[in-house]
Amino acid sequence: MAPSTFCIQRETRRSFLRSGNLTLENPHTTVCSPQSIPQFVGKAILEFDPDEVCGPNLALYIFASALILLFITGSVLAWRKRSWLNYKCFHLRLLIIGYYELEDAREHQDYRYDLNIIFPDEDEAWVLGEFLVDVQEHLPDFLRNRIVCGDDDLPLGGTRYDAIDRVIENSFKNLVIISKESVNDANYLMTLQLALAHMNDVQLENVVMVFREDIPDNQLPYLVRLFLSKNKPYFQWTEERYQQMLFWEGLTKTLRGNKKMNGLLPL
Repeated sequence: MAPSTFCIQRETRRSFLRSGNLTLENPHTTVCSPQSIPQFVGKAILEFDPDEVCGPNLALYIFASALILLFITGSVLAWRKRSWLNYKCFHLRLLIIGYYELEDAREHQDYRYDLNIIFPDEDEAWVLGEFLVDVQEHLPDFLRNRIVCGDDDLPLGGTRYDAIDRVIENSFKNLVIISKESVNDANYLMTLQLALAHMNDVQLENVVMVFREDIPDNQLPYLVRLFLSKNKPYFQWTEERYQQMLFWEGLTKTLRGNKKMNGLLPL
């Protein structure tokens, strides 16, 4: 007999005996049967207090409380270290699942330029002073003389838009910086349109977007929203340490690949 069942039956019997003018004959010879809890087998039914075994299970309460506390503590730590966990999960996913993509055989050495960075004029100081330095650190094989970053790196001859068009057509990747300043920059949006049109022509995922800051969806230019709606590659810039490590892991992998498109943009 289980302890809980015994407790219920034992207490019921004691309550029944106390409920009326009842007399138990031979109380000292009325003993617990062999089916009772081992420690009470053979004992007189009125010689012990069932509360000895029917009291609260302190061990169970302590274990349950510790388990709840451990779960809360683990949840708080996981939330505070979510960036680190996300970074580690990224590597674990690469190790277990990997990536299967249909890629073009050409690599960045087969193009005139390794990278063309497109950005609005207001972001020039940040791009040249910080972002470009990080690009060269994480992509050391992308040589500086093969990276076009701003008007000073454009080839000579012809108009500015002719030079921009030549760079876009001869770049392995076109990296587009998106910020609030870019929303109303007509020259910038024209360059973005040239890059997306060229991507349609060659049918390669050679345009990658980097959001420098959060921008409400209703404020994004149409071309950017169209690009995102087709599941094209984009990344969110951040200053947080582990998030930035994850950012560069994903961005460098995308910039090194030459994935083929699975659908054209309706420009």
